[in-house]
Amino acid sequence: VEITIVGPATAWFGVGFGGSTMNGRYAIISSGTNTVGDHILRKSDGSQSSTGVTGSVLTVVSDTSDGTTRTVVVSRPVIGPEYTFPTSAGSLSVISATEPG
Repeated sequence: VEITIVGPATAWFGVGFGGSTMNGRYAIISSGTNTVGDHILRKSDGSQSSTGVTGSVLTVVSDTSDGTTRTVVVSRPVIGPEYTFPTSAGSLSVISATEPG
């Protein structure tokens, strides 16, 4: 699976898959200017600093910024240790968030 996420160059942003609420959701978060990782979100960890996926299978394909907008392209297997993407056509619930400011 290849995923492209776009957000502000100077703030964190991310997307979560497979539901409409944050807690327990598999997410890909871009933070800082060159950090990208996958997480299992926890409502009790506002910064998500302790939610990184152990044994992540996420690969950063590209990470570019024009100073205003950051575009991150990642890839990972359909079947992963924390989340499996659907393999047939249909809808997929997605949540997103961006650092305020």
